[in-house]
Amino acid sequence: QVRHLITEPFVALNPDDLAAAGLAEGSTVAASSGRGTVNLTLRADASVQAGTAWVPAGLADLPAEMLGAGRGEPVAVRVSQV
Repeated sequence: QVRHLITEPFVALNPDDLAAAGLAEGSTVAASSGRGTVNLTLRADASVQAGTAWVPAGLADLPAEMLGAGRGEPVAVRVSQV
């Protein structure tokens, strides 16, 4: 399971998106969707397509699932500084 490999839930953004938004890697951000909001640690990841965010599914407290994801379907989210 993913939760055994990843110790802390996070949201990953493309480094260019972090720079454009003025967000810092390692900071806590709010990821919000029409289903809810979760506070997560922000990571920069060049493999994440610009304009998208990635939250691994199946983690402790189920942050991706709280946002309405977790089954592989895309969910519109907004990432903002807490």
